[in-house]
Amino acid sequence: MYHSLLKIYRFFPLWLLPIALEAMEFSSGFICDQNNQPIPYVFIYNKTKDSFIVSDENGIFILPASYQAGDSLLFTRIGYGEQEIVLGNLYEPVKIILPFTPVNLDSVTVAGQIFPRQLSGINFSRVERTEELGTVEHRRLWTTIPGLYLKSYGGPTGISTLSLDGSPSTHTRVVIAGFDLTSAQNGQMDISQLPPTFISSINYSPEQAGNTSAENSEGLLNIEPNMSPTGFTCSAGSYGKLNLSANLDIRKTVWNSNILLGRNYYRGDYEVTWRDQNFKRSNNSLQQNYFSWQSGYIFRSKAFARLIAFYSEQERGVAGQVWNPSPDAFRQDALGFIGLKIGWTVKTGHSYIQTLHRHSDERYVNPTIAINSRHVVNTDQIIYHANRSILNFNLDFTSDLKSDRLQSKQAGHHSRITLTNILALPYNFHPNYELRPWIKFEHSPDLYQKATWGGRIAYHSSGILNTISGSYGQYYAYPTFNDLYWQPGGNPNLKPDETTKYEIDLILQILPELKLVLNSYYKKDKNLIQWTPVQSYWQPSNISQAERKGIKVILNWSLPNLPVDGFLQGVVTHSCNLTKGNNYQKPLRYTPKESYAAGLNFNFKHIAFRSTIEYVGARIAMYNWPEDIILAEYLVLNANLAYKIDTTIGRFTIVAGCDNITDESFESMQGYPEPGRAFTGTIEYNPK
Repeated sequence: MYHSLLKIYRFFPLWLLPIALEAMEFSSGFICDQNNQPIPYVFIYNKTKDSFIVSDENGIFILPASYQAGDSLLFTRIGYGEQEIVLGNLYEPVKIILPFTPVNLDSVTVAGQIFPRQLSGINFSRVERTEELGTVEHRRLWTTIPGLYLKSYGGPTGISTLSLDGSPSTHTRVVIAGFDLTSAQNGQMDISQLPPTFISSINYSPEQAGNTSAENSEGLLNIEPNMSPTGFTCSAGSYGKLNLSANLDIRKTVWNSNILLGRNYYRGDYEVTWRDQNFKRSNNSLQQNYFSWQSGYIFRSKAFARLIAFYSEQERGVAGQVWNPSPDAFRQDALGFIGLKIGWTVKTGHSYIQTLHRHSDERYVNPTIAINSRHVVNTDQIIYHANRSILNFNLDFTSDLKSDRLQSKQAGHHSRITLTNILALPYNFHPNYELRPWIKFEHSPDLYQKATWGGRIAYHSSGILNTISGSYGQYYAYPTFNDLYWQPGGNPNLKPDETTKYEIDLILQILPELKLVLNSYYKKDKNLIQWTPVQSYWQPSNISQAERKGIKVILNWSLPNLPVDGFLQGVVTHSCNLTKGNNYQKPLRYTPKESYAAGLNFNFKHIAFRSTIEYVGARIAMYNWPEDIILAEYLVLNANLAYKIDTTIGRFTIVAGCDNITDESFESMQGYPEPGRAFTGTIEYNPK
């Protein structure tokens, strides 16, 4: 360990590079609503210079050095009123209050947004969960993100992982409020451990520069935790569903705190028709208890601190595959983390320090085949980030030090330390143009050293052609602890699998009520890790090669002066297995060639209606068993109707919802059919 740390410390002088630029105060601001709740991702348009920036997830914004006294700034965000100011003293912090408006209130939409110039990417989609949805399941929250495939092992009680554009699940990063929760053991995130009431919104960006998790993946899925007003929620529905949650929200001028407690229960058993046969899926029960605590403090708009803690424990039955049921198997899972982020501004930019401790404890027991496994993973992480402006140049630097430790019956006791440094040099050579090259170096003593690079060039305007950009990047995923050390079969000689990505993004603001987002991509994979049979067990090797290309289209619309909006989206993907052998040039597993989705939202006074429809095309589940196994296409329709009642003691929201209205029979993972039609009733109360 001593020698490993010495190797890490060689790179610490890089930390001094941006710190040396921290000298004087710089103009900044804080954007909030009437209750002093931060408003994230507010569009800030400089009408004088025809340029823009966007506030961060905490409502904090930093004015570029090119902005001057007398410039006119317009602050806008969907669901809030506009505000326009004229810059005065550039060194005096600004507090902007945007009033909440009923237009597009609490809608469930996928909306294209633009990240700040220093981030240089496109927030390709945003999904929001609101009280009008009640306590919906994960499928409703995740499947409207273009190109994202939810791998569910049997309804709301089964393990659920994510795949983006046909990539392995290890290539998709899931973070919560910027904190990476990916497991070092298997390189994935089981999103079923996150209760839907904990999730406020999901943002997907193909590239979020400066975030080490994003630079190490094909895309970043950032979850913002729920910070609803004080109240409680009760839901009941099909398959023995019962959800209870309560939260306490305290807001003051410069600080806030939110505590959420909840319990979810599912009996879970259901009957399905699979391959023209009737089956009863038993042993699907779930009991889950969870807790979250969020707190934030604003230091005179020049600095902020945010603390977030979460813990969930659950026990669930494991039904197994249809043809191989496991009536006595069960899982006991615990997931917890605590993270602290402290950010501040200086004259030429901003910085933050972020720390994280993550703990997971997973146990699987199957008496039928004498399995009793347990895996404990602990992760500690500290990140330093700095952004500095010098004339038209920016220095964007991130350093990430991470320690992972595994205690497992099957994979043994192992640990690794990783240091990642990312340096980007954005350059605005014109008010409307930006060039952003970046380079990353990652070092893990006695394991890997890897340098990668990429870049983005973008054009922004306030006209119809809102944004056009092109990017290139190299990304890779380390072998997991399971890949390296699982017994039997672990392979300590594995290399990281690599992806080279090309993308073109286009945003057209055709009308104020009509926005079109286009994304085209080409991705080439090599050294993909694949488990294959070796004698009496399976072993991973760097043998797989693949090619993926596709087009994503999102159309967001609303009706002028009417409380109606919606979205249409489509994804066409061509994937190709380039691994030599019987499956050469076949489509990748679990990668549909086509997928489409649409949504409709309606708000009128106290009534709200939400509906989504999702189509997923046929896809290969298994190669050559003895012939390719193809999962059938499916179409799923969901709808919710909500009614709000205002009384002297507070607001009641009553929600009636139905998932899979047409009772479609489908499966996202082979042998794990999803439940049929499901009804849910929800009552939410918020006191005055």
